[in-house]
Amino acid sequence: MLRQQLTDLWNNYSTELHRFICKRVQNEDEAWDIVQEAMTRLAQYPKDSEPAEQNHPSSGSSVVSQQPENLRALWYRIAGNLVIDQGRRQSVRMAYVCSQKQLEPAVQAAPDQQLSARQHLELLQQIVDELPDKCRQVFILRKYHDYDQQQIADELAISRRMVEKHLQKALKHCRTRLKALGAWPP
Repeated sequence: MLRQQLTDLWNNYSTELHRFICKRVQNEDEAWDIVQEAMTRLAQYPKDSEPAEQNHPSSGSSVVSQQPENLRALWYRIAGNLVIDQGRRQSVRMAYVCSQKQLEPAVQAAPDQQLSARQHLELLQQIVDELPDKCRQVFILRKYHDYDQQQIADELAISRRMVEKHLQKALKHCRTRLKALGAWPP
């Protein structure tokens, strides 16, 4: 039954989800990759994450018991999270590439300096990963994707004031962690 629900979901909504994702990643092939990966993750969605009454052995339910609309919403959520994850990885790569381009060709950084820069970027990534999920999503959309506060509020279905609070919390966390590690100011 789950297989049929997923097949129906794919047949009815894959093109719609692709357009939704394509607007965010600006690349049709990457968008299809994300749509497919999201479907794979949806098909593997853990059964133990369902509420106890829906995962009762006698009911034979797990994800199967969800209505197609719920599966669709979950599929969109998984795809949106994949876009955010991809943006985070790309931003780290771009920051590294930009830092390397800023070096003068004649004055190439010593290997220990390159290692230090790489470690600093990894540290920044770890600090961002420590943020609570919604806070991290807001931070990534603002700092990596350059969304304005209203776009973030619309994207995550939260108020603009909540976006401001999440941004303040994220910036405070990053600053505090960098100071504690002796990496502030940058």
